[in-house]
Amino acid sequence: SKGMEQALAAVFPNTTLQTCIVHLIRNSLEYANWKERRAVAAALKPVYTALTVEAALAELAAFENGEWGRWYAPIGASWRRAWDQVIPFFTFPSAIRKIIYCHCVEALPPFPPTLGYARPGSGSLCHDLPQHRMFAANASLSSRA
Repeated sequence: SKGMEQALAAVFPNTTLQTCIVHLIRNSLEYANWKERRAVAAALKPVYTALTVEAALAELAAFENGEWGRWYAPIGASWRRAWDQVIPFFTFPSAIRKIIYCHCVEALPPFPPTLGYARPGSGSLCHDLPQHRMFAANASLSSRA
């Protein structure tokens, strides 16, 4: 990640690198027993849906001190290791956050076909949709101006 951060800073000095919340959740669930994953995911949800960085940090501490955090201590540790790159997520309005972290294509606004977007199904959604997400985020912010 440091290499990516340095490369982005060299080419785009005003860029902020942010950890993919979905990947962070998925990696967290790898520590959990298959039958407990739904409950662990529900326990993590207050962290990434918090309104502020401070509230998210408090929710992370609550997770770590709760049943699942004590049982699966590496989950809280992995979030803390990535925390500097999770924080930028909280600078966006909640509507934009959903576009950033949600892999649900139905949650995204329609994409103009004139821009030549490759449809999902041609590969991993994480890597096929960033332009769509940036367009959606830009359109959403522009409509509020």
